[in-house]
Amino acid sequence: MFNPDKLKQSIENFKYEELNVDAIKNCILEISIPRLNFEHHINLGQARADCEAPMTPTHQFHIASITKTITATLILQLWEKGAFGSKGLDVSLGELSVFTPEILNRLHNKNNVAYGADITLRQLLTHTSGLKDPFSDD
Repeated sequence: MFNPDKLKQSIENFKYEELNVDAIKNCILEISIPRLNFEHHINLGQARADCEAPMTPTHQFHIASITKTITATLILQLWEKGAFGSKGLDVSLGELSVFTPEILNRLHNKNNVAYGADITLRQLLTHTSGLKDPFSDD
């Protein structure tokens, strides 16, 4: 039988010193089990480097490259549920109707031909879509 208080106590008793907490600038861990109506947060570190305010779940911060991992995970979860139809990850952005035609036409152009609508989720996930890296490509 699930005991939410016991799980919370186990989480709180976790030995942070084994994790080298001094190396953690800020962190929020949320453990959520909706079907059991369980949610618990652990907050470590400071919200900002220039003040002593502790990190809380309401603080926003730049998550950088981890965004790619989170996005890929969510896309694969949707794929497992069949959200992209029979084509699965080979569905094109044009078929998904998520972006307007104007955005798709600007997304990927070569020699004045728009390819944005033809890009597939699989291509995006495997970095083979042909989209430029705005930070490293000219």
